[in-house]
Amino acid sequence: MGSKSCLRLILPYIRPPSRRTTVTSAASYSTSGAINNLDTLRIVDEMDARTIACHLEPRERKLLAAALRELHEAKKLGTKKGSLSRKQMKKLFIVNATPFVGFGILDNMIMIFAGEYIDQVRTS
Repeated sequence: MGSKSCLRLILPYIRPPSRRTTVTSAASYSTSGAINNLDTLRIVDEMDARTIACHLEPRERKLLAAALRELHEAKKLGTKKGSLSRKQMKKLFIVNATPFVGFGILDNMIMIFAGEYIDQVRTS
């Protein structure tokens, strides 16, 4: 987004400076380090949102829009990202349980044969 289009977004919302504790100047926003400053990044009103949007690169804006869209759709469906359906949980259980069952059978078989061998060697 060019500086002229950013101005069109921000100009209708320009207001006198307030006594806010958070800094909203252009110098305070860093898109690459924003994750480290999430505790200080607060969007209180539409002006803050527009200011942040103006400082994002086009690629970053697309990624943010996709993430927000995905979050909105997940909330609409009533599911959280990362929650599994009943069918998916069943498949996951089977995939993870199979090696344990196989190991249990093999271990039991080895212990039985080893026990029988030890009994034969000791009694003879």
